Amino acid sequence: MEQVTHSVADASSVGQVARSTGEASTIEVDSSDEGGSQVQNSGKEVEAVSNQTICEEVEEFDMSACGNTGAPISVEWDRVHRGFIDGFGLCSPCRWKPSKRGGKRTADMLKLAEDTFRILAEAVQGEIQKFLHLWAWVLAYEMIGTPFGYHKFKGGYASDFVGYHIRYDLSQVGISVKRGDWLLQWIAKVRANAHVVPAREFAEFLGRLGFISQKPHLAPLFAWSAVTAKGTVGRLPETIILTLRYIEVELATGTYMVSTHRPKIIAGERFRTDAKCADGYIVLAGWELDTKRWYSLRIGPTETPFLFKPGGASQWASTSAELLATLLALHAFGWLVESKDRKFFEALIWPMRPFLRNGLQQSGH
Repeated sequence: MEQVTHSVADASSVGQVARSTGEASTIEVDSSDEGGSQVQNSGKEVEAVSNQTICEEVEEFDMSACGNTGAPISVEWDRVHRGFIDGFGLCSPCRWKPSKRGGKRTADMLKLAEDTFRILAEAVQGEIQKFLHLWAWVLAYEMIGTPFGYHKFKGGYASDFVGYHIRYDLSQVGISVKRGDWLLQWIAKVRANAHVVPAREFAEFLGRLGFISQKPHLAPLFAWSAVTAKGTVGRLPETIILTLRYIEVELATGTYMVSTHRPKIIAGERFRTDAKCADGYIVLAGWELDTKRWYSLRIGPTETPFLFKPGGASQWASTSAELLATLLALHAFGWLVESKDRKFFEALIWPMRPFLRNGLQQSGH
């Protein structure tokens, strides 16, 4: 197949553009086509402009058989659209947004899922009895003097499984030290190489990272990897460099473990913040509703040059200053005390003339 960016002929040669984009900015024709420069597609002339977004053809599959609603996710990079493929097949639920998954499941599909879960639950119960019988056999062999190499036994309150590490005594789960150190070393090596990396190595790194990182952080990484040829060697985009730096800091400052306890949620409004942006300075302020504690901080181009234009104006960065005031309140009022327990908060920003004011409804991070 070859791509053309001008009007071509022979309607039978027009290729099908990826359904997920719904655009007709690229037409594909057979290389053997000897048609002229005009094509009629369903009686209408099809124009393809070279500077429009390119939509690459993807494999055909029956989306209605997947039980999901809407179209699957597509990624775009450098004006190239491609369908999101996660490695589990064309109909994998992960190709759809969470809110679009399973909306068209039939009664048979639901029954199959319930039956499968029941079978697995019964199998687990059976396996528990198997281990009790196993220990009874070990005890019996000990009583008759059978030698055992106990240094080969594994157990206790800590366990490793395919790169994950579980601490039953501390109610924590995470990744093994070996896997965590490998990720840190890979990021450090890429930084030493001025963030120039082969796309094939990046895909390997992304595959390992996908098991431990929160998916929203990986969106730009997956997008870049999906549209980059495996033989490419190039410098990573700035968005990915910043994401890798964030992941590196998070891994380096912790122990690769998180608590399995239920997240701590505190309802109600906790504090409010505000920011004033003027020529040459910005004032960040906030107060805690329960304790009446407050803070006020004046900053200038020396402390935060990224919030000021060359002439000293900062009014353009009011939204960023508002978020910075909220982050400062989290630190000032002790909401970011280091802990392995998971906590969530919801920050609300609503317009208040003549400024925007931030409010926190749920505490934590």
